[in-house]
Amino acid sequence: MPTSPVDFAAAWAASIQQRPGIRLDPAEDRAFWQSNAAHYDERVGASSTVDQTLALIRGLLRPDDTLLDVGAGTGRFALPLASSVKQVTTLDQSAVMLDEGQSDN
Repeated sequence: MPTSPVDFAAAWAASIQQRPGIRLDPAEDRAFWQSNAAHYDERVGASSTVDQTLALIRGLLRPDDTLLDVGAGTGRFALPLASSVKQVTTLDQSAVMLDEGQSDN
């Protein structure tokens, strides 16, 4: 039985419209992260979910792979995975969040 393709853009749009308080304006979102970046890592802390996710991703990586972390923030995933791959590229609309990740390095 063939399956129909998933419209990920529509699914994402429906998801974010159901979340109260989401910052849809890019300037508002960048301002939010500007004021929260310095303490982000200590506020969210470590979690078993992050450890499980890292273990799962590590199991899929090979030493010659390159990794792209979109929405990398402070590098919660990119930094620990960097030693498992050839190269990591991080993208985030908040330069301040990326800077926080660099300062932890």
